[in-house]
Amino acid sequence: MQGMHNLLLSPVQQFILTVSSFVLGSVVGSFLNVCIYRLPRGLSVASPARSFCPSCKTTLSCADNIPILGWLLLKGKCRYCKEPIASRYAIVELLTGLLFVAAWLTAPPPVALVGFVFFAILVVATFVDFEFQIIPPQVTIGGVVAGLALSTIFPEVIGQSTHLDGALQSLAGAAAGFLAVFGFLELGKLLFGKIRSKLPVATSFSWEKNAEGAPILTMGGDKEDWDEIFVRDSNRLRLVCPDLQVAGFPPGKGVVVFGPKGLDFQKRFIPYCEVESVRGKVSVVTQPREAMGVGDIKLMAAIGAFVGWKGAMFSLAFSSFFGIFAFLAIRVWIRIMLHKNPPPSKIAYGPYIALAAVTWWFSGPAMVQWYLTTFFHHQ
Repeated sequence: MQGMHNLLLSPVQQFILTVSSFVLGSVVGSFLNVCIYRLPRGLSVASPARSFCPSCKTTLSCADNIPILGWLLLKGKCRYCKEPIASRYAIVELLTGLLFVAAWLTAPPPVALVGFVFFAILVVATFVDFEFQIIPPQVTIGGVVAGLALSTIFPEVIGQSTHLDGALQSLAGAAAGFLAVFGFLELGKLLFGKIRSKLPVATSFSWEKNAEGAPILTMGGDKEDWDEIFVRDSNRLRLVCPDLQVAGFPPGKGVVVFGPKGLDFQKRFIPYCEVESVRGKVSVVTQPREAMGVGDIKLMAAIGAFVGWKGAMFSLAFSSFFGIFAFLAIRVWIRIMLHKNPPPSKIAYGPYIALAAVTWWFSGPAMVQWYLTTFFHHQ
């Protein structure tokens, strides 16, 4: 049935509706840009209602906010402060418009409309994760709720014929996506949950509290993300220090182990409320690491709610291929084009999950059928 509705329309009607879907997508993309900028910064997407320049904070005119064209006419610069405006704004609007067109051309109207919502969620998750390596819960939890509701109202989206079957299939998809990635995360933590680094030269570090009492950890002058280190209560950061000064203790050398609630030092646990500062030099660092982020788990649950358990498993499998290919391509590019040895790095995995989910939406079932027919039914 996919795309068959277009055969009932005249060429003029097809053209008008296709263009309309692109315009709608680009307008939605403009709103998605607001979400991409504001959500990870803890800002409201509703207030202020009008968009503003990220640099000078001046409210933009309606002409400046025309999707795609606004950015092109301004030549990628703010009309008021002349600071560059990221090309991401035009890219998001163009990409969303193209996805809406593809959804409209390949699916019946109810399924296409659900696809619009699905792709909007994936676009926000992708670009926020690229920039901040987080996926806001408004996107993931909201995606689960939207997927469950829309799959119940339009069960054909998920390959079912009744509302009850649509709800059950969607719920199974959300559970499968969540549990599969959660299991992968736990296995990765078990096998690769720590990384030990011996520094060639002892590096200065400090731990202290800001005015609000939040911990601040710096190493070699770089501020470390405390919440990222201690994403779970079992995580520990172990420092071997040739020079160590824990407030309230004589200076010397030793080992200090930071945890989410306090630190272990000289065979005793000291809550952070009893510690003013820790400083010194570190020669060996053993730090926790995660195979994937918690946001990836919730994103997979949202994807499963829209596409069912088969689509969730397909997305998980293909996201690994996309992620590995991108990781290797970036490292090769750095080595060849920049003539540098690529440093160890953590990649945002959400975009590759999203790409795999889009692949499933448009061609996943056909790809699975081809694979099964080719390798298991030689006829």
